Amino acid sequence: KTITILDTIPSIACSVDTIPYYQTVTFHTSFYNPNNEEVQYLWTFPESTIITSGDSTTSTVSVYFTEKSATATVSVLLTIGKNTHSLSTTLPIADAPATALLFTTTDGQLLRQRLYPNGAETPTAMSVSSEYTAQTRALILDKNDLYLLSNGIHRLNLPSGKIETMSSTAQAHTGYIRNYYLYWADATNIYALHTNVKTEHLFASTAQLTGFPHTAITAIADYTSLYLVAGDKGIYRFRESDRNSGTAPTTAPILSEYAITHLAVDEIARKVYFISNSALYVSNIDGTYPVKIASEAQALTLDNASNRVYLATAEGIGYLPLVQSQNNTTTAEITLINDIKQVVALALDNTPR
Repeated sequence: KTITILDTIPSIACSVDTIPYYQTVTFHTSFYNPNNEEVQYLWTFPESTIITSGDSTTSTVSVYFTEKSATATVSVLLTIGKNTHSLSTTLPIADAPATALLFTTTDGQLLRQRLYPNGAETPTAMSVSSEYTAQTRALILDKNDLYLLSNGIHRLNLPSGKIETMSSTAQAHTGYIRNYYLYWADATNIYALHTNVKTEHLFASTAQLTGFPHTAITAIADYTSLYLVAGDKGIYRFRESDRNSGTAPTTAPILSEYAITHLAVDEIARKVYFISNSALYVSNIDGTYPVKIASEAQALTLDNASNRVYLATAEGIGYLPLVQSQNNTTTAEITLINDIKQVVALALDNTPR
Protein backbone atom coordinates (compact mmCIF):
# COMPACT_ATOMS: atom_id res chain seq x y z
CA LYS A 1 0.00 0.00 0.00
CA THR A 2 1.28 3.49 -0.90
CA ILE A 3 1.12 6.00 1.97
CA THR A 4 1.40 9.79 1.71
CA ILE A 5 3.22 11.30 4.70
CA LEU A 6 2.40 14.98 5.24
CA ASP A 7 4.46 17.45 7.24
CA THR A 8 2.65 18.66 10.32
CA ILE A 9 3.71 22.20 9.39
CA PRO A 10 1.43 23.60 6.60
CA SER A 11 3.06 25.08 3.52
CA ILE A 12 2.25 26.74 0.20
CA ALA A 13 2.91 24.79 -2.97
CA CYS A 14 3.15 26.17 -6.52
CA SER A 15 2.88 24.36 -9.84
CA VAL A 16 6.29 25.75 -10.89
CA ASP A 17 9.55 26.71 -9.18
CA THR A 18 9.94 29.91 -11.20
CA ILE A 19 6.90 31.94 -12.25
CA PRO A 20 6.78 32.71 -16.00
CA TYR A 21 5.73 36.30 -16.69
CA TYR A 22 2.13 36.65 -17.91
CA GLN A 23 1.54 32.87 -17.85
CA THR A 24 -0.82 30.98 -15.56
CA VAL A 25 0.47 29.18 -12.42
CA THR A 26 -1.47 27.42 -9.68
CA PHE A 27 -1.07 27.74 -5.90
CA HIS A 28 -2.41 25.39 -3.23
CA THR A 29 -1.62 24.48 0.37
CA SER A 30 -0.26 21.29 1.83
CA PHE A 31 -1.28 20.52 5.44
CA TYR A 32 -1.99 17.77 8.00
CA ASN A 33 -5.67 17.37 8.97
CA PRO A 34 -6.18 13.88 10.44
CA ASN A 35 -9.45 14.79 12.17
CA ASN A 36 -11.00 16.20 8.97
CA GLU A 37 -11.64 19.59 10.58
CA GLU A 38 -13.14 22.51 8.65
CA VAL A 39 -10.56 24.39 6.60
CA GLN A 40 -10.74 28.05 5.53
CA TYR A 41 -8.43 30.01 3.21
CA LEU A 42 -7.66 33.68 2.70
CA TRP A 43 -5.11 34.28 -0.08
CA THR A 44 -3.16 37.50 -0.60
CA PHE A 45 -1.37 38.27 -3.88
CA PRO A 46 0.64 41.25 -5.25
CA GLU A 47 -1.35 44.01 -6.98
CA SER A 48 -0.08 42.83 -10.37
CA THR A 49 -1.88 39.49 -9.99
CA ILE A 50 -4.84 38.43 -12.14
CA ILE A 51 -6.86 35.45 -10.86
CA THR A 52 -7.98 33.09 -13.63
CA SER A 53 -9.45 30.24 -11.56
CA GLY A 54 -10.71 30.14 -7.98
CA ASP A 55 -10.67 33.15 -5.66
CA SER A 56 -9.09 34.35 -2.43
CA THR A 57 -11.10 31.86 -0.34
CA THR A 58 -10.69 28.66 -2.38
CA SER A 59 -8.19 25.89 -1.70
CA THR A 60 -6.56 26.21 -5.12
CA VAL A 61 -6.00 29.47 -7.01
CA SER A 62 -4.66 29.94 -10.56
CA VAL A 63 -3.16 33.34 -11.40
CA TYR A 64 -0.77 35.20 -13.67
CA PHE A 65 1.42 38.24 -12.98
CA THR A 66 1.45 41.39 -15.11
CA GLU A 67 4.57 43.01 -13.63
CA LYS A 68 8.11 41.84 -14.20
CA SER A 69 9.12 42.22 -10.56
CA ALA A 70 12.16 40.27 -9.43
CA THR A 71 9.95 38.20 -7.14
CA ALA A 72 6.33 37.64 -6.16
CA THR A 73 5.27 37.07 -2.56
CA VAL A 74 2.10 35.02 -2.05
CA SER A 75 0.47 34.59 1.35
CA VAL A 76 -2.44 32.65 2.77
CA LEU A 77 -4.18 32.70 6.12
CA LEU A 78 -5.01 29.03 6.67
CA THR A 79 -7.48 28.05 9.39
CA ILE A 80 -7.79 24.36 10.32
CA GLY A 81 -10.47 23.94 12.93
CA LYS A 82 -9.48 26.37 15.70
CA ASN A 83 -5.87 26.70 14.63
CA THR A 84 -4.73 29.51 12.29
CA HIS A 85 -1.51 29.47 10.29
CA SER A 86 -0.03 32.43 8.43
CA LEU A 87 1.89 31.11 5.43
CA SER A 88 3.99 32.91 2.85
CA THR A 89 6.23 32.05 -0.08
CA THR A 90 8.34 34.14 -2.42
CA LEU A 91 9.12 32.96 -5.94
CA PRO A 92 11.17 34.55 -8.75
CA ILE A 93 9.37 35.84 -11.86
CA ALA A 94 11.11 34.97 -15.11
CA ASP A 95 10.66 36.98 -18.29
CA ALA A 96 8.82 34.98 -20.97
CA PRO A 97 9.43 35.73 -24.68
CA ALA A 98 6.37 36.46 -26.80
CA THR A 99 5.29 37.82 -30.13
CA ALA A 100 4.86 41.58 -30.15
CA LEU A 101 3.08 44.46 -31.79
CA LEU A 102 5.37 47.28 -32.95
CA PHE A 103 4.00 50.73 -33.68
CA THR A 104 4.92 54.37 -34.11
CA THR A 105 3.08 57.52 -33.06
CA THR A 106 2.84 61.03 -34.47
CA ASP A 107 5.29 62.32 -31.86
CA GLY A 108 8.00 59.96 -33.16
CA GLN A 109 7.85 57.20 -30.56
CA LEU A 110 8.53 53.58 -31.50
CA LEU A 111 6.80 51.26 -29.05
CA ARG A 112 6.65 47.52 -28.43
CA GLN A 113 3.83 45.57 -26.79
CA ARG A 114 4.23 41.84 -26.27
CA LEU A 115 1.17 39.63 -26.68
CA TYR A 116 0.44 36.66 -24.41
CA PRO A 117 -2.45 34.17 -24.25
CA ASN A 118 -3.57 35.88 -21.04
CA GLY A 119 -3.38 39.40 -22.48
CA ALA A 120 -0.98 42.08 -23.61
CA GLU A 121 1.71 43.68 -21.51
CA THR A 122 2.00 47.46 -21.10
CA PRO A 123 3.64 49.07 -24.18
CA THR A 124 7.25 50.13 -23.72
CA ALA A 125 9.25 52.65 -25.72
CA MET A 126 12.16 51.24 -27.73
CA SER A 127 15.56 52.92 -27.55
CA VAL A 128 15.67 54.42 -31.01
CA SER A 129 16.54 58.04 -31.74
CA SER A 130 13.68 60.22 -32.97
CA GLU A 131 15.79 61.18 -35.99
CA TYR A 132 14.90 57.72 -37.36
CA THR A 133 11.34 57.40 -36.06
CA ALA A 134 10.01 60.92 -36.72
CA GLN A 135 7.38 61.04 -39.47
CA THR A 136 7.40 57.24 -39.89
CA ARG A 137 4.55 56.31 -42.24
CA ALA A 138 4.93 52.53 -42.44
CA LEU A 139 6.69 49.66 -40.65
CA ILE A 140 7.84 46.59 -42.60
CA LEU A 141 9.13 43.56 -40.70
CA ASP A 142 11.41 40.94 -42.26
CA LYS A 143 12.65 38.27 -39.84
CA ASN A 144 14.92 40.15 -37.38
CA ASP A 145 14.83 43.49 -39.19
CA LEU A 146 12.27 46.26 -38.87
CA TYR A 147 12.22 48.81 -41.71
CA LEU A 148 11.02 52.31 -40.86
CA LEU A 149 9.64 54.11 -43.91
CA SER A 150 9.68 57.87 -43.48
CA ASN A 151 11.90 60.69 -44.70
CA GLY A 152 14.44 58.05 -45.55
CA ILE A 153 14.39 54.28 -45.04
CA HIS A 154 16.01 52.94 -41.89
CA ARG A 155 16.62 49.33 -40.81
CA LEU A 156 16.50 48.37 -37.13
CA ASN A 157 17.92 44.98 -36.15
CA LEU A 158 15.67 43.87 -33.30
CA PRO A 159 18.05 41.48 -31.47
CA SER A 160 20.98 43.92 -31.40
CA GLY A 161 19.15 47.26 -31.45
CA LYS A 162 21.52 48.48 -34.18
CA ILE A 163 20.00 50.83 -36.75
CA GLU A 164 21.27 51.90 -40.16
CA THR A 165 20.00 54.13 -42.95
CA MET A 166 19.26 52.31 -46.20
CA SER A 167 18.21 55.43 -48.10
CA SER A 168 18.46 58.99 -46.87
CA THR A 169 16.45 60.62 -49.68
CA ALA A 170 13.42 58.33 -49.92
CA GLN A 171 10.00 59.81 -49.21
CA ALA A 172 8.47 56.40 -48.53
CA HIS A 173 4.97 55.90 -47.17
CA THR A 174 4.14 52.28 -48.05
CA GLY A 175 5.92 49.06 -48.96
CA TYR A 176 6.41 45.33 -48.65
CA ILE A 177 9.30 42.83 -48.82
CA ARG A 178 9.67 39.95 -51.29
CA ASN A 179 12.78 37.92 -52.18
CA TYR A 180 15.28 40.28 -50.51
CA TYR A 181 13.74 43.33 -52.16
CA LEU A 182 11.98 46.08 -50.27
CA TYR A 183 9.41 47.54 -52.65
CA TRP A 184 8.44 51.00 -51.50
CA ALA A 185 6.41 53.82 -53.00
CA ASP A 186 6.16 57.56 -52.90
CA ALA A 187 3.22 59.37 -54.51
CA THR A 188 4.04 58.47 -58.11
CA ASN A 189 6.77 55.80 -58.20
CA ILE A 190 7.54 52.35 -56.86
CA TYR A 191 11.17 51.48 -56.13
CA ALA A 192 12.94 48.17 -55.49
CA LEU A 193 15.66 48.32 -52.83
CA HIS A 194 17.80 45.17 -52.40
CA THR A 195 18.13 44.67 -48.65
CA ASN A 196 21.52 42.91 -48.81
CA VAL A 197 23.55 44.82 -51.38
CA LYS A 198 21.56 48.03 -50.85
CA THR A 199 21.10 48.79 -54.53
CA GLU A 200 17.93 50.47 -55.71
CA HIS A 201 16.13 50.95 -59.00
CA LEU A 202 12.87 52.40 -60.24
CA PHE A 203 10.38 49.56 -60.41
CA ALA A 204 7.32 51.32 -61.81
CA SER A 205 6.14 54.87 -62.43
CA THR A 206 2.61 56.13 -62.90
CA ALA A 207 3.93 58.55 -65.51
CA GLN A 208 5.00 55.58 -67.66
CA LEU A 209 1.62 53.84 -67.55
CA THR A 210 -1.08 54.74 -70.02
CA GLY A 211 -4.61 54.59 -68.65
CA PHE A 212 -3.60 54.62 -64.97
CA PRO A 213 -6.10 56.89 -63.18
CA HIS A 214 -4.60 57.32 -59.70
CA THR A 215 -3.57 60.86 -58.84
CA ALA A 216 -1.22 59.34 -56.25
CA ILE A 217 -0.10 55.93 -55.04
CA THR A 218 -1.20 55.46 -51.43
CA ALA A 219 -0.55 51.76 -50.73
CA ILE A 220 1.11 48.72 -52.31
CA ALA A 221 0.94 45.04 -51.38
CA ASP A 222 2.12 41.64 -52.58
CA TYR A 223 -0.28 38.86 -53.55
CA THR A 224 1.16 35.67 -55.14
CA SER A 225 2.30 36.64 -58.65
CA LEU A 226 0.57 40.02 -58.50
CA TYR A 227 1.48 43.29 -56.88
CA LEU A 228 -1.38 45.51 -55.82
CA VAL A 229 -1.33 49.28 -56.21
CA ALA A 230 -3.95 51.36 -54.42
CA GLY A 231 -4.95 54.99 -54.67
CA ASP A 232 -8.04 57.16 -54.97
CA LYS A 233 -9.57 54.89 -57.63
CA GLY A 234 -9.40 51.50 -55.94
CA ILE A 235 -6.78 48.80 -56.48
CA TYR A 236 -4.98 47.80 -59.66
CA ARG A 237 -3.55 44.27 -59.88
CA PHE A 238 -0.30 44.23 -61.84
CA ARG A 239 1.76 41.45 -63.33
CA GLU A 240 5.26 41.89 -64.70
CA SER A 241 3.81 41.83 -68.23
CA ASP A 242 1.49 44.72 -67.36
CA ARG A 243 4.31 46.84 -65.97
CA ASN A 244 6.61 46.13 -68.89
CA SER A 245 3.88 46.94 -71.43
CA GLY A 246 3.73 50.57 -70.33
CA THR A 247 -0.04 50.50 -69.86
CA ALA A 248 -2.34 49.87 -66.95
CA PRO A 249 -3.70 46.30 -66.65
CA THR A 250 -6.45 45.49 -69.12
CA THR A 251 -8.59 44.16 -66.28
CA ALA A 252 -10.60 46.78 -64.44
CA PRO A 253 -9.48 47.85 -60.96
CA ILE A 254 -11.24 46.36 -57.97
CA LEU A 255 -12.94 48.55 -55.35
CA SER A 256 -12.78 51.49 -57.75
CA GLU A 257 -15.30 53.49 -55.72
CA TYR A 258 -12.95 53.63 -52.71
CA ALA A 259 -10.07 56.02 -52.05
CA ILE A 260 -7.72 53.63 -50.25
CA THR A 261 -4.95 54.74 -47.88
CA HIS A 262 -3.83 51.44 -46.24
CA LEU A 263 -3.83 47.91 -47.61
CA ALA A 264 -3.16 44.37 -46.36
CA VAL A 265 -3.87 40.95 -47.88
CA ASP A 266 -4.93 37.77 -46.09
CA GLU A 267 -3.65 35.21 -48.60
CA ILE A 268 -5.03 32.25 -46.64
CA ALA A 269 -8.66 33.41 -46.59
CA ARG A 270 -8.22 35.41 -49.83
CA LYS A 271 -9.37 38.71 -48.34
CA VAL A 272 -8.31 42.33 -48.79
CA TYR A 273 -8.33 44.63 -45.75
CA PHE A 274 -8.16 48.33 -46.49
CA ILE A 275 -8.75 51.73 -44.94
CA SER A 276 -10.86 54.26 -46.82
CA ASN A 277 -12.14 57.56 -45.41
CA SER A 278 -10.71 56.55 -42.03
CA ALA A 279 -12.82 53.36 -41.83
CA LEU A 280 -11.68 49.73 -42.02
CA TYR A 281 -13.16 47.48 -44.72
CA VAL A 282 -12.75 43.88 -45.82
CA SER A 283 -13.56 42.40 -49.23
CA ASN A 284 -12.89 39.21 -51.13
CA ILE A 285 -9.65 39.14 -53.09
CA ASP A 286 -11.57 39.96 -56.29
CA GLY A 287 -13.13 43.04 -54.67
CA THR A 288 -16.60 41.56 -54.14
CA TYR A 289 -18.63 42.03 -50.97
CA PRO A 290 -16.79 45.01 -49.44
CA VAL A 291 -17.99 45.41 -45.85
CA LYS A 292 -17.13 48.09 -43.29
CA ILE A 293 -15.98 46.31 -40.10
CA ALA A 294 -14.76 49.33 -38.10
CA SER A 295 -15.97 52.90 -38.38
CA GLU A 296 -12.60 54.39 -37.46
CA ALA A 297 -9.07 53.19 -38.25
CA GLN A 298 -5.69 54.88 -38.75
CA ALA A 299 -3.41 51.89 -39.49
CA LEU A 300 -3.64 48.09 -39.69
CA THR A 301 -1.67 44.86 -39.77
CA LEU A 302 -2.71 41.21 -40.09
CA ASP A 303 -1.72 38.12 -38.12
CA ASN A 304 -2.86 34.73 -39.41
CA ALA A 305 -1.26 32.93 -36.45
CA SER A 306 -3.65 34.55 -33.96
CA ASN A 307 -6.41 35.04 -36.57
CA ARG A 308 -6.53 38.80 -35.92
CA VAL A 309 -6.45 42.10 -37.75
CA TYR A 310 -4.91 44.77 -35.53
CA LEU A 311 -6.00 48.37 -36.06
CA ALA A 312 -5.23 51.76 -34.58
CA THR A 313 -8.25 53.78 -33.47
CA ALA A 314 -8.79 57.09 -31.69
CA GLU A 315 -9.17 55.17 -28.39
CA GLY A 316 -6.10 52.98 -28.81
CA ILE A 317 -4.95 49.83 -30.59
CA GLY A 318 -7.33 46.89 -30.77
CA TYR A 319 -8.08 43.82 -32.81
CA LEU A 320 -10.87 42.02 -34.63
CA PRO A 321 -10.99 38.37 -35.70
CA LEU A 322 -10.13 37.81 -39.35
CA VAL A 323 -13.25 37.43 -41.46
CA GLN A 324 -13.88 33.99 -42.95
CA SER A 325 -17.36 34.17 -44.52
CA GLN A 326 -17.84 34.63 -48.25
CA ASN A 327 -20.07 37.70 -47.84
CA ASN A 328 -17.75 39.15 -45.15
CA THR A 329 -20.48 39.74 -42.59
CA THR A 330 -19.31 39.87 -38.97
CA THR A 331 -20.72 40.93 -35.61
CA ALA A 332 -17.37 41.08 -33.83
CA GLU A 333 -16.52 44.11 -31.70
CA ILE A 334 -13.06 45.64 -31.33
CA THR A 335 -11.06 44.43 -28.32
CA LEU A 336 -8.68 47.18 -27.19
CA ILE A 337 -5.24 46.16 -25.92
CA ASN A 338 -3.95 49.62 -25.02
CA ASP A 339 -4.97 53.28 -24.96
CA ILE A 340 -2.12 54.63 -27.10
CA LYS A 341 -3.48 57.30 -29.44
CA GLN A 342 -2.14 58.97 -32.60
CA VAL A 343 -0.68 55.71 -33.96
CA VAL A 344 0.42 55.98 -37.59
CA ALA A 345 2.00 52.58 -38.39
CA LEU A 346 1.70 49.00 -37.16
CA ALA A 347 3.70 45.79 -37.62
CA LEU A 348 3.61 42.39 -35.96
CA ASP A 349 6.74 40.56 -34.85
CA ASN A 350 5.88 36.85 -34.86
CA THR A 351 9.26 35.81 -33.41
CA PRO A 352 9.03 35.42 -29.60
CA ARG A 353 11.53 37.79 -28.00
